[in-house]
Amino acid sequence: MSIPPKPKSIPIVIGTKILKGLGILVIVIVLIYCVLGLYISSHHDEIVRDINKATKEKFTGDIKIGDVEILFFKNFPNLTIEVKDVVVKDSLWKQHKKTFIDAKRMYVKILPWSIILTDIKINTVTIENAKLDIFVDKNGYSNASALTPRKPSKKEPKSKSILSVAIDQVNLNNVSIVSENIIKHKLFAFETENLNIKIKPNDMGWNAKVSIKTMVKSLAFNTKRGSFAKDKLIEGEINANYSKEKQEVIVHSDKLAIGETDFKIDAELGVSSKNSKFGIHLFSKSIYWKDAAALVSKNISSKLYKFNFEKPFDVKCDIIGDFKVHGDPYIHVVTHIKNNTLTAVDHEITNCSMTGEFTNDFAKNGIFGDPNSAILLNDYKGKYKEIPFVTKNLRILDLTKPIASGSVESDFDIVKLNALATKNKFVFKKGKAKVNIKFKADVVALKVTKPFILGTVDVINSDFSYVPGKVNFTNNSIQFEFNSDRLIVKNITVNTERSAFKMSGYSENFMNLFYDSPEKIILNWNIVGEKIDLGNFLYLMNSQKKKTGKKPKNEASDALVHKVLQNSSIITNVKVNQIVYKKFIGKDVQAKISLLNSTISLQEISIKNENANYFITGTISDYGYKKGFNIHAMAKNTDIQKLLNSFENFGSTTVTSKTVKGTIDLNANIKGFLIKDGGLDKKSLSGNLKFTLSNAALINFEPIQKVGKIVFPNRDFKNVTIDKMNCDGAMKNGIVTIKPMEIKTSVMQVDLAGNYGFSGGTNMQVGVHLRDPKKDEIDKKKGILNTNKNKGIIIHLKAHDDKNGKTKISLGSEKEKLKETNILK
Repeated sequence: MSIPPKPKSIPIVIGTKILKGLGILVIVIVLIYCVLGLYISSHHDEIVRDINKATKEKFTGDIKIGDVEILFFKNFPNLTIEVKDVVVKDSLWKQHKKTFIDAKRMYVKILPWSIILTDIKINTVTIENAKLDIFVDKNGYSNASALTPRKPSKKEPKSKSILSVAIDQVNLNNVSIVSENIIKHKLFAFETENLNIKIKPNDMGWNAKVSIKTMVKSLAFNTKRGSFAKDKLIEGEINANYSKEKQEVIVHSDKLAIGETDFKIDAELGVSSKNSKFGIHLFSKSIYWKDAAALVSKNISSKLYKFNFEKPFDVKCDIIGDFKVHGDPYIHVVTHIKNNTLTAVDHEITNCSMTGEFTNDFAKNGIFGDPNSAILLNDYKGKYKEIPFVTKNLRILDLTKPIASGSVESDFDIVKLNALATKNKFVFKKGKAKVNIKFKADVVALKVTKPFILGTVDVINSDFSYVPGKVNFTNNSIQFEFNSDRLIVKNITVNTERSAFKMSGYSENFMNLFYDSPEKIILNWNIVGEKIDLGNFLYLMNSQKKKTGKKPKNEASDALVHKVLQNSSIITNVKVNQIVYKKFIGKDVQAKISLLNSTISLQEISIKNENANYFITGTISDYGYKKGFNIHAMAKNTDIQKLLNSFENFGSTTVTSKTVKGTIDLNANIKGFLIKDGGLDKKSLSGNLKFTLSNAALINFEPIQKVGKIVFPNRDFKNVTIDKMNCDGAMKNGIVTIKPMEIKTSVMQVDLAGNYGFSGGTNMQVGVHLRDPKKDEIDKKKGILNTNKNKGIIIHLKAHDDKNGKTKISLGSEKEKLKETNILK
C-alpha cells in the first residue's frame, strides 16, 4: 500500500509563487533591455537623425544631439539613457556667439515597466560637463528663444501623446550657468560642482530638496556696481516649494555656507513673466567684518575694507527687487555690535557698541542707489584713546557726496588727552572735560571733514604744561559755545606760576568761515585779570619752522587750527592790573591789540609805572624767519635808572642803570627785529629817538671819566650832575646818529655829535670846554651874564671803538669840529 504525499504548506506555496513572479519579472526586464538594445543598435543612426529632426520641427532654435546610448548596468534595474553632445543655439548665434546649451553628457534614468504602462517615469536626469548661457542683448532679444515652440500648421492634425513624462530628481555635475542681461546690467554666473534636486509634485505645485555646492562667479544685480559674493563657494541644503498659483519658488535653508560664514536664508523668487519679483533674506549670528565686506558689491566693499572689527557680530540682510527692472534692488542691512574693537582708517575705537544699519532707500521713495543710501549708527558708543563717547542719531547720507551728522557726548578726565596730544607740546595733569555737540560734516576719503558744530565744550579745573614754552598752567577752565551764527568763548581762566587772568570773546559766522574763508574770521577778545607775565608767553613770538615730510597723525588737526590762527583777525581789549616783562612792572594796563595775517597791531596801549606813564602804538610782524617790529613809544616822567634796569640797559654796556640816574621824557619811533627770547636784535634797530633828561647824574660814567683824566685830572668825575639834557638822534642798523648837542654838567660843559653804536660802530666828536662850570655859577649869582657859550679853551676829542669793542677816547684835530653826521642820508 502506497503512502500518499504530504500536502505542501501554504507559506511554501506563496514563496514559490513569488519566486516565479520575480523570475518572470526579471525575464521581462531582460527581454525589454534586449529588445531596446537590439532596436537602438540596429536603428542607432536613424534614432539620432529622427530626434534632431523632431527637435528642429518642434523648436525655433538649432538643437543637435551627438549620440544616444543605453547603459544596461548603470543604475540597474533602472534603464539609463545617455545623450551626448547636446548643443542648443538660437537663430542669431552668429552675431553674439552665445551658445544657449552645450552639454557633453546627459543621463536619463527610467523605470523600465513605466514604458509598458505608457507612463514614462523619469526617475533622475543628470547633466555633466555642461554650460547654460542665457543672454539678453541691448535690444531685449534673448538666446533662450531657441526653445520657443514652433506654431503648428493648420493642416497638421493635433495629436495627443500616449506617453506622459514626470521627473523626480535632477543632478548637475560640473555645470556652468550664466545669465547676462545687457539692457538691465545684470550678470549671474555660477560654476556648479554639484547640484542635486529631488522633486515631489503636489496639488499646489511641487516641493524640492536641494543639495548644492557651487562657486559664485558673478551675482551682479547691477554690473556697474559689481558682484555680490564674488568667488565665494555656496554649500548646503535647501528646501524649495513651488506655487502654481503665485508662480514663485519659496526657498529656505537653516544653514547655507557662503564663503566662510553660515547663513540662514529665506527667499521668494518669481519664475514667470507675470511674477518676476524676488526677495532674498539672509541672517548670520556670527560673521567677521572682512568676510561680510567680501560678500557685497565692489562699490560698497571698497569702502568697507577701510574698516575692521576685531570680533564677529550678527547681521541681517534683505535684497528685494524685480528681475525685469533696470537698476539696483532694494538693500537693507542691520547688524548688532557689542564691546568690539573698531579700526577706522588710522584710528582705533575700543569697547565699541552700536546697532548699524544700511539702506539704499532712505527716503522710502523706491529710488535705489548711492544718492538715496544711508548708513545709520544707532546708540554708537566706545572709547577713542581711552576717551569715552556716546553718539545719537549718527548717520551718513548720500554716498555720492556723503554728509555725516549726529550728536556726540563725552565726559572724561583730561589726563586721557595725553594719548592724543603731541608729547613735545602738551602734558595734561588733571581736570575734567565735558563735550555735548551736534555736528554736520562732509565725508571725503572716509574721513569727516569741515564739521559744522553746535553745542558746548567745557574744561574744568585743569592743570597742564605747555612744553615748548616751559609754562605750567594750573586750575584753568574754559567754555566754548557753538551757536548757528557765532562762536562764544566764556570764562577762560588762565593761571600760571606768574600770571592770572581771564579771557572771553566771540566770533560772528565762525563755522561758515572756519574752513573756506578763515581770513574773514574776526575774533573779538577780552582779557582781564590781576597779572600777566609776558615771559610766560614769549614762545608765541617764536617763528614756526616749516616741516617737510609726513606729518604725525595727531598733528593733522593742529595744522588746520594753525592755518586759521594765521589767517584770521583777532581784536583784543586788555585790562590788567599788572603786567611784567623781565624786570619791568607796569600797572593799570589798558590796550587794544589786533592780529591780522600774522601781524600784531598795538593800539592805544597805556601803562603806568609809579609816577611814569607809557604810551605805545605800532606793529609786530612775522616774517617767517624772525619777528619784526615798528613801534612808536612815549614815556613821561620816567625814572631812567629803573627803566634801564627793567630792560637790561637796552643792550648797552656804557649807558646802564648803574651809571645814569634822573627823569626822562622819551619819544621814539623804532623798528627792528626781535631775537628768540624776546630781546632786541641791536644791529637791526632803526628810527628816530628824542628825549629830555632832567635832574640827572652820571655815576662812574666811564666815557666822562676818561675825558676827565685827560683834561681835568683834579676834578671829581665820580658823580657828575646834569640839570637838563636834550637829545635828538636817528638810528640805522643799530647805530644812533646824534645831532650836535651840549651837555652842561657839574664838572664841565661838553658839546657832542656823531655816531653811537649799540654793538660797535661808535664814532663821536666831543668838544670839552675847559672853563669851570662852577665859575659860571658864581658869575651868575653876581649878575654877570656870559652870552658866549664857547668862551674859553675847547679841547676836541674823539670817542670811538677799540679793537676789543670798548669805547676809547683820543685827541682830535683842530679840523674835526662838531658837525651833524650824515650817515643816514
